[in-house]
Amino acid sequence: LEQDKIDDMVFQNKTIHRAKKQKFIIATDSACDLPKERIESDHIYQIPVRVIFKDVSYVDKVTMSPSLFYKLLSTKADFPKTSQPTPADLKRSYQILSQQFERVFSLHIPSLLSGTCQAAKQMAESVAPNISVIDVNTGSVATGILTRMLAEWIAKDLSKEKILELVQKSIPNTRLYIVLKTVDMGIRGGRLSAKKGFILKLLNLNPILTFSPEGTIVLEGFGFGFKSALNKTLNLVARDFKNKQNCRFSIGHADNFNQADELYHKIKESYKEKIKRI
Repeated sequence: LEQDKIDDMVFQNKTIHRAKKQKFIIATDSACDLPKERIESDHIYQIPVRVIFKDVSYVDKVTMSPSLFYKLLSTKADFPKTSQPTPADLKRSYQILSQQFERVFSLHIPSLLSGTCQAAKQMAESVAPNISVIDVNTGSVATGILTRMLAEWIAKDLSKEKILELVQKSIPNTRLYIVLKTVDMGIRGGRLSAKKGFILKLLNLNPILTFSPEGTIVLEGFGFGFKSALNKTLNLVARDFKNKQNCRFSIGHADNFNQADELYHKIKESYKEKIKRI
């Protein structure tokens, strides 16, 4: 655990050093999914979240890589647990950042799903007035899109008021769809009953999930098989982005690169006139 803390502090200190020329900095936790090179190039400070397999704790995206996570998930009998940033981690992070930057924008997944955002708000209020904690009402790669947009606005030297205005306008226009290839992990983690899981598998139904405007995960629909669910999701995307330009897409996957790459090319071909970034 001590080595994890050292590795995490080294990573964070490098981020602060790279961001020194900026007035503002972005803080988030590892529920925000971005490639490592984007985290580094956009100078994003990640407050540590820990992943625990039985009695072994890892710092997500520092000492716990995706490849190690999936390896442990497939070989360990115990289902992993996550631990939100500790009060000590939040306090230390906010104290350091608030002293070195004019404004800290701290983005976190919905309060209705995790205690991180509420804990961050309480800690920010007690540490310094120049910390803006933002509940993004989404997660994963959708949080990553919002984070990247915020980084671009910082690079353009926009005011903190303008940045807060833009991010609040962007949140309701950001959609995340989650397609489950299997419900086994939902059953194993206790989020889905064995009875419901059995029925879904018996009928070959693959759930499609999304976030409600309030920030809860809700069922959007089903596909009869995984490929059908992906195609249905593409139809949902077409509905959402009809008559819109300069769209941004981000694709995340759970150890399924080939399928994600196929989806990437389908979206690129279908929306080549609308895409600003994918």
